[in-house]
Amino acid sequence: MKPVKIAFLWHQHQPFYLADGEFILPWVRFHAVKDYLEMLLIQKHYPKIKQTFNIVPSLFKQIKLYLAGTKDRVQVLSTIPAVSLNSIQKQEILNQFFVCNLQNMISPYPRYLELYNKCKSNDNFTSQDFLDLQVWYNLTWFGIEIRNRDKQISNLFDKIYFTEKDKLFVLAKHLEIMAEVLPTFKSMLLDGNIDISVTPYYHPILPLIIDTNVYHESSPDRYLPFNRFAFPQDAKSQMQKSIEFYIDSFGRKPKGVWSSEGSLSEKTIDMFAELGFDWSASDEKLLFNSKQIKAEEKFRIFNFNNKLNLFFRDTELADKIGFDYSNRLPSDACDDFIDSILAKRNQMSDEELDSSVVSIILDGENCWEFYKNNGNDFLHCLYKQISESELIETVTFSEATETNNKLELNSLKAGSWINANLDIWIGHQEDRLAWDILFDARTLFEAKRNSLNKTLCSEILELIYICEGSDWFWWFGNEFRAPNRKDFDILFRKNISKIYKLLEATLPKVLSKPIMSDENINAFNPMTHFHLPIFDGKSNALWKGAGSYISKYELSTMNSDSFHLDKIYWYVGDEIYLKIIFNNYLDNMKISISNNERELFRIENLTFVSNVNNVSYFVDECIEVSLPLSYFNEQKQLIINIELDNISQKYPVYNDFIELI
Repeated sequence: MKPVKIAFLWHQHQPFYLADGEFILPWVRFHAVKDYLEMLLIQKHYPKIKQTFNIVPSLFKQIKLYLAGTKDRVQVLSTIPAVSLNSIQKQEILNQFFVCNLQNMISPYPRYLELYNKCKSNDNFTSQDFLDLQVWYNLTWFGIEIRNRDKQISNLFDKIYFTEKDKLFVLAKHLEIMAEVLPTFKSMLLDGNIDISVTPYYHPILPLIIDTNVYHESSPDRYLPFNRFAFPQDAKSQMQKSIEFYIDSFGRKPKGVWSSEGSLSEKTIDMFAELGFDWSASDEKLLFNSKQIKAEEKFRIFNFNNKLNLFFRDTELADKIGFDYSNRLPSDACDDFIDSILAKRNQMSDEELDSSVVSIILDGENCWEFYKNNGNDFLHCLYKQISESELIETVTFSEATETNNKLELNSLKAGSWINANLDIWIGHQEDRLAWDILFDARTLFEAKRNSLNKTLCSEILELIYICEGSDWFWWFGNEFRAPNRKDFDILFRKNISKIYKLLEATLPKVLSKPIMSDENINAFNPMTHFHLPIFDGKSNALWKGAGSYISKYELSTMNSDSFHLDKIYWYVGDEIYLKIIFNNYLDNMKISISNNERELFRIENLTFVSNVNNVSYFVDECIEVSLPLSYFNEQKQLIINIELDNISQKYPVYNDFIELI
């Protein structure tokens, strides 16, 4: 029996955080220690597994800068002896050193959790507390494979109180691991275990760099920036810089290119072909927007006008790994994945199996902190089951292009792997303002270019390329929220300001104030005043003054339209009144609401079953329910579990909810 071919692509990327000789955020270092080397070490256990890793050159530029001595702000704060910390540094540490996943990176470690609770209670920290916090915040980011191979590291997880020597050891180990990342990628590439694709140097959205008017192909009714940004030469230069990085790092030219955020347009594809790339990829929705095909044909390889091979990812499988499986036992998640792959295989003929590949493309770093043990248990289980299956074969995308039986694709609407459009990077008024600011700086440089020496031109262009990166535009607008969100606004304007200073031009007034509005849209918002609600089951009926939880504002660096929970509203009086709104129809879901101790009620097939007394409810487009406050213990923790298509998602509403009620 012929196996079905599957191709994994893990995308690894961080923004360019350098400002005034220091990295303002620590995520390059932390993910290098927790994820980049970790995923390679896990794969080494399974020689039958082949995968593609996509790397962004500016990420590795930052790793090299770390190894040359550049530090991030967390490193600087961590290096200071705890007894020497001043009050400002102490507050910085308390603000930053708990920014990680509470459930999987703080709670498993009693001393770290003790410090977290102490901080939440505004209790005074001793010098030992600050020292332990300095160590724990850096220690918790070590990957499981790293811990298993290094007893000195694993032993630290059993210590109660740390020393300054322990702290310096941890920080030194981080740099040792970072130094391993690129050589390990190179050795595994040369051995044929992995393939490596590349992204434009500073991770820009290439279709928009080539021409922002392309936005209207997928979103024809949306506003454009005031100025038309169209610098295809920048797009080509960013790709040429990536090719140079690849050749310098790996001794060969790259075959594959993952355009930032899976963003493609016809002109982008033409450029890839002109530069000698063999393949690229995006999301299946982009294909469906561009060509009427049978559902099973999405697994075929498409040849775009005899120029470039294109793959389109299976969104469901990618989102299961990225967003759903972290809520399940590793064995259950792996069984579901294998069953899903085999179900797709069973729908293919032998001829289709020869010419098809199931593409599974997703973020290769941010999802793992939502898994217990950093996804280590899940990945080992998954790779083991795939290796032992005679019906599943992993291939790299470069290997998959060797088939001759490809489908033709003659046109493609511009879009990305998120909703098949470019809304996130240009759709909000803040995005458009940022594009106009970038346009003004870019055109001013072009006007003065001939009067500048070559060195100064190169320095200014490098800043322009940095400002063209996607991450600034990701955070502009109201789609995503994170504790460090405003740092991206500051860094974008700082880099634009440097361009004007190098051009000896007057700084525009617009750079003196934030691009991001002062509007503070949080995931959690407190109740402002109480109204006795009328239950009608309508999701669009407003509860004025109610407290609210909006799930999408917690997604930060990740995006998925597959999250089941949309919003929760609540009033608290003699009882707690809840209005729970979902992203899917209720008749397809199984829903249970519990506190820390027991299930309070559940809904299945629109049938409401209560396990407690004195509950009132209404179920229609949404769930509206009132519960006595006595059903919540002193912590008042609310847990919502939703099951759809055999995938469970759990929403534990932790301390934010506690404080608000």
